[in-house]
Amino acid sequence: MGGVISRKIAAAEWGEGVVSELARHIARSQPGLRGFTRPNLYRMRQFY
Repeated sequence: MGGVISRKIAAAEWGEGVVSELARHIARSQPGLRGFTRPNLYRMRQFY
């Protein structure tokens, strides 16, 4: 997940605000799925 986010932002296909929207989308579409908050998505990107 971190790799996908990094590549999309580096290629300027996504802006920085998309990570927040992605976190909200995951929370809405997969209510039982945990760990995909905005800060965690940035950590995944950092870990990558």
